Amino acid sequence: MRITIGTFNLNNLFSRYNFSGEIKAIKSNDTEIDSKVEYVFEEEENYRIRTYKGKLVKGKPDDERETIAERINRMDVDVLAVQEVEDIDILKRFNREKKYGLDGLYKYQVLVEGNDDRLIDIRILSKLPIGAITS
Repeated sequence: MRITIGTFNLNNLFSRYNFSGEIKAIKSNDTEIDSKVEYVFEEEENYRIRTYKGKLVKGKPDDERETIAERINRMDVDVLAVQEVEDIDILKRFNREKKYGLDGLYKYQVLVEGNDDRLIDIRILSKLPIGAITS
């Protein structure tokens, strides 16, 4: 049996949330009215906010994800080691999304913990079942 293996750096495939908005100050002639807006997230299990060096990190834009998926499809390998992935959930979502072009191409995914301070790790995508993994 012939098995093809490849590697690809996904370059910060993050699932991190970026809550942003714009509020314009209300002005009336010479008087400026200040306003305060507060966002409250009470149930911790319903959200995750992660930062790197105190800054909120945005997820990778859709057009960049589509480009990456196109390159992975062109590689056409059975087993693909990928670097710079935040967590297994974002990799699974990226793999199954039709809009990115992978459409569940890799049935099996495995996480290999890294030691990067950006909280990114190594993942393995495979069309074939995966056995034990040791780092």
